[in-house]
Amino acid sequence: MPSFTCITTRDDAPNSLFDLIVIDDPYGGTAANPIEFERVNALFDQALMLRVRDPADPFVLAVMTRAGTRDLHAHLRLRRNATALEFPAIATERSRWPLLNGTHHIRRIDEVLAPEIHSSAALERVRLSMTRSEFNQRFQQDVSPPPLLAFGDTPEKWGNDFNFDPG
Repeated sequence: MPSFTCITTRDDAPNSLFDLIVIDDPYGGTAANPIEFERVNALFDQALMLRVRDPADPFVLAVMTRAGTRDLHAHLRLRRNATALEFPAIATERSRWPLLNGTHHIRRIDEVLAPEIHSSAALERVRLSMTRSEFNQRFQQDVSPPPLLAFGDTPEKWGNDFNFDPG
């Protein structure tokens, strides 16, 4: 079951509208599938969005690992004013992050996000233990299928619904 935290700045809870909704791991640590994507997306639209103070401009923070091309992250990105902050475990491009003290952190290509938690060597061991698609999904925030299939990396192992209906 997804974990939702709703925060209000008013004193009239539980009847109040919320200023912030935090969604942590909407798929409950289980492998999500298209049916689960639809269930969570509907719960978000039909229950949570009815409780925000400003439905036209809600403040929603979703903390999650990408699960598929139709997951809650993709659903939220379809909304107006959506901003995605993605933090791949290993940087694939140079980026500049503003810090609260007015300076910036420059993240270099191949820089590990949190080496005190997952060292470069540890991430490499994990990468070698799974398919490229699995690693990219779980650690790199990338759910797109690879442009070419590598040995042992078949669509059945992608773990996502990449056959979307364009209609």
